[in-house]
Amino acid sequence: MKKRIILMMMVGLMSTSVFMSGCGKTGDDAVVEDDKDDDEDDDEDDDEDEDDDDRDDKDDDDNDDETDFRPSRPEIVKEIDSDTLLEQLKAFIDGREEWAGTMNGDDTVWRIGYCITDFDHNGRAELTVCREYDYAGYSGNVTYEISEDGKEFYQVSWNAPESDYTKDAFPDLINYGTLISYFDKENHEVHYLTQASFDNGNGNYGAVFEDTRLAAGAFDSEVYAAVVIQETVDQTSYESTYDYTYFSSDREISESEYYDIVNGYPEEVVTETRQLGFIQRWSYQDMYLKDMDDVSLKNALYDSYCVFNGTLDLYDFESMYELQSSVGEEQDLYADSVGMWSLYSSEVEGDIEYYDWESPYFKTIYVYNDNTLDLNEYEYGESVASYRSHFDTVNYYPMFWIDMLSELGKADEYGVEKYSYEIVGIYQQDNRDYMEIAFDGWDKYENWVCGSHLTFVRDEN
Repeated sequence: MKKRIILMMMVGLMSTSVFMSGCGKTGDDAVVEDDKDDDEDDDEDDDEDEDDDDRDDKDDDDNDDETDFRPSRPEIVKEIDSDTLLEQLKAFIDGREEWAGTMNGDDTVWRIGYCITDFDHNGRAELTVCREYDYAGYSGNVTYEISEDGKEFYQVSWNAPESDYTKDAFPDLINYGTLISYFDKENHEVHYLTQASFDNGNGNYGAVFEDTRLAAGAFDSEVYAAVVIQETVDQTSYESTYDYTYFSSDREISESEYYDIVNGYPEEVVTETRQLGFIQRWSYQDMYLKDMDDVSLKNALYDSYCVFNGTLDLYDFESMYELQSSVGEEQDLYADSVGMWSLYSSEVEGDIEYYDWESPYFKTIYVYNDNTLDLNEYEYGESVASYRSHFDTVNYYPMFWIDMLSELGKADEYGVEKYSYEIVGIYQQDNRDYMEIAFDGWDKYENWVCGSHLTFVRDEN
């Protein structure tokens, strides 16, 4: 788990610095400004029509054998209006058999998510299906876009770049749901800065930063920076050492050059943020979206697009569509979580690590009847920390913060000053009770830096 948290910390810090480097105007402003410039050019052209006609006549005479061709610019639509969106969503709902798959029966998939976007701002919605697998941190994206007549949809291809350091470079949309976008005025295109984490095995893993665009019915991504980490574990002390290699595309560069690229890309362009509202299911949950009734599915997809266009808060969306496990009877968290729970596994970027009392890093939670809980952390069998908190009765789920400055006196080397643990669900499987915990780390500016998904199992004693 340690190596994953380190990687997530790096990725979180880098994405924050990219955002901070953006200009103050929005991407929509860029479109308006570009159109305004075009209008002014048109006015000047009107004033000089007579001279232009004379020159055009001469050019036609001089170039009879050549074709005067200027590619047309794609139309940029600010947002899809409600009526148009509902009509387009009807096409997706009617054709749900094609895209609303299930993870049941596929043990390699541990999470799946669906979201509605308009990445290229052409007024035609896209539906993206993201699947994460429980090996090598691999994830895959399948995207469908509404046809020009708005009545059907077709699959859009993803052209993921390959490189010397990994073949798994698909943008990791479901884990990094907040994207930085910029408007390319020269080509009249919207670009997104995406990330992809990879694991090549044998302690070799890392992250790539990509420039992604949707154009002409295909997604294209170009890697502009990458970091590859080689971890070596001492089998006696369990201590890890790390070797870092940095790249610009496939060219090896220095660490300082790497951070210059990450912090300054893209330079001197207008940026804005876009969030993705994923309707998610985990491996232990019922994954059949195709069994949802039409109204519920329409509302969920509609709200997903509202997250993308900024009219619905992502937290509110996730609160509405955070589904509980359908395995067994619905449980009362207060009543059923009482007792001792021990760390069973951690999941970060598709990598699952299992634990027992002999594991180097281990945690236990004890829940009391008076709505308090204790979290205990162990390293190599010795207790290193213990925290107590009350249940969060407003949001119903137990949640508490650990302030490292007050508890330990300093932040860690990556700038994490607070940790949060939130119980997000309890379910039964194979006659045992499991508790899902979301673990996140935050810096002093309350930016997310790292995180993982923890599973605890109730002690049978």
